Amino acid sequence: FLTEGDVLSVKDLTIITNAFLSNQTIMDIVSKSSIYCTWENGKEVTYHNTNELLNPESTYYYSGVFGMKTGYGDSAGACIISVVNINGSNYICTVMNSNDDARWTDTLAIYRELENTN
Repeated sequence: FLTEGDVLSVKDLTIITNAFLSNQTIMDIVSKSSIYCTWENGKEVTYHNTNELLNPESTYYYSGVFGMKTGYGDSAGACIISVVNINGSNYICTVMNSNDDARWTDTLAIYRELENTN
């Protein structure tokens, strides 16, 4: 676990994400826009993923995305680590030190470049 003062680099986050790709349970969770479940006490809950790239209702939706994680930190800004399939190949895209809108538009710009190079 990270403690105060620990820092993860873009490389660290990309390595961790790559390791998660082989865990089907993790991928099943992070690939969904929302998850509905019923707790043991009968309470029904819907969890919504904050990854706008997965949300079909979002202007930032991209159909090839199948995960991963959003975040924010004082020194890291708004972040997104996404996994996408473009033309049959999987890519990990990590954007850090951004803001709420730019992390999505920057990621989509990278995806468009990947589409054009394949």
